[in-house]
This record gives sequence, C-alpha cells and structure tokens, in this order.
Amino acid sequence: MKRPHVSSKTLLNYKYHQMEIFEKLLKKASKKPTVKTIHKIRITIRRLSVVVNSRKLKELAITLGKDRDLDVAILNAKTYGLKTKKLMKTKKAARKRTIDAIKDFDTRLLHRHSDLKILSTYKRGMRKLNIKLHKFQKLELTPKDLHHLRIAIKEVRYSLEALGHFYLRLQRMQDDLGHIHDLEVLQKMKGKKSRIQKDKESSMKEFNRTYRSALSFIISCSQLKT
Repeated sequence: MKRPHVSSKTLLNYKYHQMEIFEKLLKKASKKPTVKTIHKIRITIRRLSVVVNSRKLKELAITLGKDRDLDVAILNAKTYGLKTKKLMKTKKAARKRTIDAIKDFDTRLLHRHSDLKILSTYKRGMRKLNIKLHKFQKLELTPKDLHHLRIAIKEVRYSLEALGHFYLRLQRMQDDLGHIHDLEVLQKMKGKKSRIQKDKESSMKEFNRTYRSALSFIISCSQLKT
C-alpha cells in the first residue's frame, strides 16, 4: 500500500469545507433539532477535530455524545424487552442540554484558529496515533482497551478522510467496536442483564479473534509519506 501524501493546501481546503458544513448544520439544528441532524453534527465535529484543536468543539462533542448514547440505549433496551421510561426521562434532559449547547456555540472561534501550523500539527498527531496503535498489537483486549482502540481508529479514519482516502475496513472495525460500546453503555444504564452480557462477550470474542490482522492494516494506513 502506498503511504498517503499530505499537504497544507489539502488540509486547509478540508478544514474550511467542514467548517461550512458545521455552521449550516448548527443553524438547522438550532431551529429544528432531529436525531439525524445531531448525528451529522457529531460526525462533522470528528472531521473538524482532525484539523482544529478546540476545547469548545470537544465539549460540544461530549454533550452530543451523551445524547446519542441515550438514543441508542433506548433502541437497544426495546430490542431486549427492557423498560425505557427512566431512559426516556433522562433522554429528554440530555436533548435540552444538546439544544442549549448548539445554540450557545460561537462558530467564530473556529475562524480564529490559526492555520499556520496545520501541517505539522496533523503529522504530529498521526505519528502519535501510529505509536498508540502499535501498543494494541500486544494486547488481549479488555472492554477498556476496546474503548481506547475505538477512539484511535476513529481518529485515523477521519484523519485519512481529510486527505481523500476512504477505507471500508476502518469503518467496519469502528462499527464492530461501536456495537460493543453500545452494549457497555446499556449495561451501565440498565444493569448487567444476562442476554446483554452474553451478546457483548460474543462480540468481544469475535473481535479479538480477527482484530490483529485488521490492526496491521490500520497501522500501515497511518504511516504518512514525508
């Protein structure tokens, strides 16, 4: 596989394109927030975070992430035949916090972010990710390790998309880890029900069986051409 080539021009074009999308989504969500629009904002934040290091952006992502976890937990609870009344109440409060956070976010902060070191910052981030990913090769992954690996894969995926490289294998691995994460969240909210635990253990076993070869692929993806 050829190593991805990265340039300041590519990253800057990507940054301003994602900022435009982000601003439009915020405006839309502030008028009529929907699960779909909020999910799109979360994805755009991930993409922006590749080229913009903003504490406010990360805080917004955390707020929206809690909202999303509850959406998925409610769907999963229904699948397992569990009661959702308390989850729905918590969800209502989380959605209010999401709407407030969206309305309060000042997009001018992103325009004030310096572009001067975008290339060096990007390359430094990818090198750190590459080192982090190598460490996972030696582990028999615990749920905590899986969570950290999922975050690292997300970062690699969106970092490569900034350069125009899209890999289905990365997305599938992220989706598999996302499913395990969703079951973990459901257990925290509803207790360790036997059916949920059984499904989670089965998913973890399958992932542990196949992830090392996929991880080698991801590591090779994260090695940039200098």
